[in-house]
Amino acid sequence: MENESHLASNSCPYVELMRSNASETIAPGAGGRDRRIKYMLDNNRVGPARVEWVEFNFKGKPVRNLSELMQACCSTEEGSLRGFQHRGGIAAALIRPGASVEMFHWDEPATRNPNFDALYRQMNDISYSVCYCSVFDECYVRHSNSNTKPESVEQCTPPRVPFEPAFKKVGV
Repeated sequence: MENESHLASNSCPYVELMRSNASETIAPGAGGRDRRIKYMLDNNRVGPARVEWVEFNFKGKPVRNLSELMQACCSTEEGSLRGFQHRGGIAAALIRPGASVEMFHWDEPATRNPNFDALYRQMNDISYSVCYCSVFDECYVRHSNSNTKPESVEQCTPPRVPFEPAFKKVGV
């Protein structure tokens, strides 16, 4: 029993909710970095993390997908999302120890884009949570708007509105 407990504690994942607003490259002639919108999950411990669900909120209201997020914060004119990169589903993703799973990112377009600008300005209005489990089915919930360690939970009960980092028709 002691060996199982030791093995479990040495296989525990620790998922951090990360976002970035600057690219890795320096903007030519500007002396600074290009702007970027990037949301990811990092596993910074020794065990793999199985993502059960992610929940995104814009100004406290849950959104199902990127279409709903863009509708809530910005205009979504045809062609105005060029360069927006996203992952399909996030539930059931397995994050290796020391690895990251990027949900979505958008590098600043070369020409001014009102949708990019609106989403970039409102990044502080986006909060998100994740529920993940270890290989031993020890589960945890982590919130982006909290500086506390992940909360241990019996199981990952899905939120009323789980988030999928994809573009889908609003209301579907």
